[in-house]
Amino acid sequence: MNENPLEKRQKEERTRAWILFWIMTGGMLVLVCGLFIIQIFLHSRYLELGQSQSYRKVRIPAMRGEIFDRHGEPLAMNLPRYDVTLSLETLHWTRDENGDNLFNREYSQIKELHKAKLIDANRSELGRLARYNAVSNLVSQLGRIVSREIEIEPDDFHEHYSQHLAAPMTIARALDPGEVALFAEHPEKPLGMEIEARPYRVYPKKALAAQTIGYAQRKEDPPMGNYNGKTGLESFYNDKLAGEDGLMTFMVNNFRYRMPEKDVAVVSSIPGQSIYLSLDIHIQQAVEYALTAFRNDTRGAAVVIDADTGDVLALGSVPSYDLNQWYPRMSYEFYKTVLQDSINTPMFNRAMNGRYTPGSIFKILVGLACLQEGIDPSQKIYNPGAYPISDRHDIDDTAPTGYYNFRDAFKWSSNYYFIHFGLEIGLDPILEVIRRFGLKEPRSSNKNWYRGDIANLSIGQGAITVTPLQFAMATAAIANGGTLYEPRILIREKSCDPEIRDTEKWYPPVVKHHLQLNSNHLAVIRDAMLADVEDRDGTGRRASVPGMKIFGKTGTAETYRHGAKDKNTWFASYGLYKDRKYAVVVVVEGGRSGGETCAPIARLIYQELMNHEAQEHFGSW
Repeated sequence: MNENPLEKRQKEERTRAWILFWIMTGGMLVLVCGLFIIQIFLHSRYLELGQSQSYRKVRIPAMRGEIFDRHGEPLAMNLPRYDVTLSLETLHWTRDENGDNLFNREYSQIKELHKAKLIDANRSELGRLARYNAVSNLVSQLGRIVSREIEIEPDDFHEHYSQHLAAPMTIARALDPGEVALFAEHPEKPLGMEIEARPYRVYPKKALAAQTIGYAQRKEDPPMGNYNGKTGLESFYNDKLAGEDGLMTFMVNNFRYRMPEKDVAVVSSIPGQSIYLSLDIHIQQAVEYALTAFRNDTRGAAVVIDADTGDVLALGSVPSYDLNQWYPRMSYEFYKTVLQDSINTPMFNRAMNGRYTPGSIFKILVGLACLQEGIDPSQKIYNPGAYPISDRHDIDDTAPTGYYNFRDAFKWSSNYYFIHFGLEIGLDPILEVIRRFGLKEPRSSNKNWYRGDIANLSIGQGAITVTPLQFAMATAAIANGGTLYEPRILIREKSCDPEIRDTEKWYPPVVKHHLQLNSNHLAVIRDAMLADVEDRDGTGRRASVPGMKIFGKTGTAETYRHGAKDKNTWFASYGLYKDRKYAVVVVVEGGRSGGETCAPIARLIYQELMNHEAQEHFGSW
């Protein structure tokens, strides 16, 4: 029997209704199960995620350690700087009698000027303008209070608002005491403004030892950024000086403003270590004065070492620059005269990092190598005025023609004599002495050492380069009888917080190795070095100081600088006064000769060392 069409249609509709019912029921069951899982099983996970999105963390900078010389004279200090900060969250939370905050009032006033209907993009831009205008008006009000013109750059404000809204914004830096008093005494201070005392880095000796001390720079963004060492010892010992920053955690709302009624968690910072250097500020001053006493445009360096301990007493490098020029902001003049000066390079530490061809001061070490290989220092050879390297090439000698033994050849700086015996003993003994004295081993440019290469090496030319500090340490080893020290510049450290005790740490002298030099060979070298200064015909006679025994060697090395032929002039020496041994090495770029240019500079340094001893300034740790 055929089914009634009406009944068939009704049956199909009931079927569809049941299908829809079960689909909806299944969907509801899935939703309920999902909510149950989230609420019961995943509750802690989502709670933690929600909290991490609603909390902000701000670093609390640690107190940076200070830098002192060996007598406690400050070289890098922290002084309070009084800045005015503006709390944007205060502007957000503080409402007037109509329930509006400062930003909303400013927005309403600007919006009145735009009668047309605003699109979202315009609303966003008007909001940015309203916020900046509101803050700019407050900053102008601050300027009237402290009698100083103060402005805030729009880009600075918008960046802070978008990146660091929960942190205070610095709107005026380095208020002087009078401005601080005006602000403190004013009866109606601008909304949300406070004075904060922040430490800033000061270098009381300005340009003195600038390249050695280096500078630290504060990162103002994020606003509570700490100082970070950029160059010199500020950078090298940054881990000691910086300490460990603390952390402040607080809750913010969905607008990224800090919620004032919520608790703040603070992890205290750990202050850095203050460091005490081997540098003696009085000797450092004498060194830098001596370098510029004869020419104020000198490019060069001088190093003074305590030969019995390896202590670095002075590291002079000129020209120099005032470390305080980095603060509060670098001027355009400083940028041009210091950072962009590729010829004088004031920031370059010539004493520690300048690699120079040593010229004839290297004959000290070549002479030792010759003596160790059995050369008789009394033997005389004839100097014809030039040494023939090949049929087409001679090496000239500035010493007069005639017969020379070791002593005379040394004080006259005879190239012929040292080339002759350098070629006789060969390359290996010279390289061995270089290694023992801690100098960088030279490499021939073509990987093979030819006769001309060894001849040039014998007189300190060609592949060999040294730094003033390296050769000063080598000279100190000659002075003390053969002990090669590591240069010591850090003597001790202790916490910069006076409340923290028992943190002092001392760094004793470190012996690199004992050279085990033959005492007879040392006596020959010392006698020749003394003759170079004390004899009337010695090339280093201009370094002589009455009352002090000075042992030295001059040097003049030919080189190329900025594409033109030039000279590096040297004087390597050590002096004996009372019970002290000082090694003094001077190098000047573009000088006339070691004897004419560098020996007089060394004389001034030795004179000050004598005065220094007489005044009993110098102390040894």
